[in-house]
Amino acid sequence: MTNEEKMTLVKELILSRNVEVARQHPGLAEEIPMLEMLATAFSDVESEIPLQFCDGDWVATQAIYHQTHTGTFMGIPATNKRIKTEVLMFHRVVDGVIVQQHSQANSAEMMRELGALQGPWH
Repeated sequence: MTNEEKMTLVKELILSRNVEVARQHPGLAEEIPMLEMLATAFSDVESEIPLQFCDGDWVATQAIYHQTHTGTFMGIPATNKRIKTEVLMFHRVVDGVIVQQHSQANSAEMMRELGALQGPWH
């Protein structure tokens, strides 16, 4: 599998946030509950991938999601606010399958936008 094919595989999964497709990749098993929670808590999702590169089996991706908070998320009732969430992800792709994944979302900013956290950052 070429680097471009690995990046396309990861990009399509990230942009779709499709739980059923994620289930086909053993490295995403721990992410399924979060994907399901996001699907029920946010709608009107627009995604972009401003940065992505591949080195060997690893694909690094910066994803930005613009979404509307229309359902309960981590105990926070729907606010109907449109928020922006940035996530940095690293996926290990072997033979066309994601076998490992690490991610870090800007959770503090997300919670601030939902009104659940006060802070000096913007």
